[in-house]
Amino acid sequence: MLDRTKTAQLIAEAQGRIFRQVRSLRWLTKAMWQHVVAQPSFLEALDLARKHQQLPCWEGSLADITVVVPMSDPYNVVAVDGSQIYPDNHYQGIDCFLVHTGLCHLSYGATQSSVRFAAEPYLFATKEAQIAYKQTFFSPDLVDLIREDYELTLLAAQAFLAEEPGSQRLGLFDGNVFFWHLELKPQQIKNIFLTRYLQQLSVLHDQQFLYAGYLSGARFSDLASLLRLGLCEGVAACDLSRSQLYDICTMAEELTDAELLAYVLVPGERTTVFSCEGSIVEAYPEHSKPWFFYLHTGDEVVRVEVPAWIVAKEGAVDLIAACCLDQATKGFGYPVALAESHAQAVVTGADRTFFYEWIRMQSVRQHRNIAVSPKSLKKKLLGI
Repeated sequence: MLDRTKTAQLIAEAQGRIFRQVRSLRWLTKAMWQHVVAQPSFLEALDLARKHQQLPCWEGSLADITVVVPMSDPYNVVAVDGSQIYPDNHYQGIDCFLVHTGLCHLSYGATQSSVRFAAEPYLFATKEAQIAYKQTFFSPDLVDLIREDYELTLLAAQAFLAEEPGSQRLGLFDGNVFFWHLELKPQQIKNIFLTRYLQQLSVLHDQQFLYAGYLSGARFSDLASLLRLGLCEGVAACDLSRSQLYDICTMAEELTDAELLAYVLVPGERTTVFSCEGSIVEAYPEHSKPWFFYLHTGDEVVRVEVPAWIVAKEGAVDLIAACCLDQATKGFGYPVALAESHAQAVVTGADRTFFYEWIRMQSVRQHRNIAVSPKSLKKKLLGI
């Protein structure tokens, strides 16, 4: 049992080491941001840096900030999420795992609204999953990748449903559509899962189903890096004081885009759209190459990722931004459709206990031998 008194004392003693020192950027107003990033010397510095490293491109001007027009027309939003039960090594003789997907479909009509929920469990024998996904060994990461595959498949399936007359329909995915995490995976895993993911994105493109990846609490620093690089070479034309420049320079390595833009955007505003950069983007078909923008929902600055074909489609980015803002407002800071899809998908501790107990009961009926490790038994039956 955690000794809370001692833990509180440890936190108090370590407070000088565990809190990140962040200087205030309150001087960085929207007007200051637009002035700085529009300077020719600033942009020239970025062009020079782009010769040596990958930097995002953008549409229009880097200084562009758009006021999001609130949703007024009827619309439908479909959100998907997923969870899982990993294999438990403490149950000897059981070799399986579970993936669980959840969906929430909210319809906002002119006269009435409706909601539809769905959830679906998928059971995998570990050995069969290894064969299906061409893996020679198993790891929990494989479960996460399979779950993401099923989430995208579920979202793509919604593209074939009939659209209600006079109502816009959009899809929200909890996470990235820029699959940067696959860059760190072995080549074989990268090839298999990226191919599967991109097939689902192509289905969404073929059906012209508008969708976006919604990232709350995103830790990306693409725009913070642009600001740092531009100031390093173009500071003479930026009209920044030494103390203001010091704020950016000392914070740039740890400053996230969301932290930076919290001083630039006001609720209901978004940035222009930026291209995602990374070696894995080269594998995307042109129509699905990932782009992103930042949106101030009133409670936080969130990152929203969309494919290239939506960026090129007139009014589509504005529509998605309006939908995300409306959903976050209705959900008191987080899209209500995503929150409800998570509620459908989540696997609780009680669910996990049921899963393994039901398997144990089936093993008895099938005269199968299942052993539970002493460690696991002791945790369940604590005693003196």
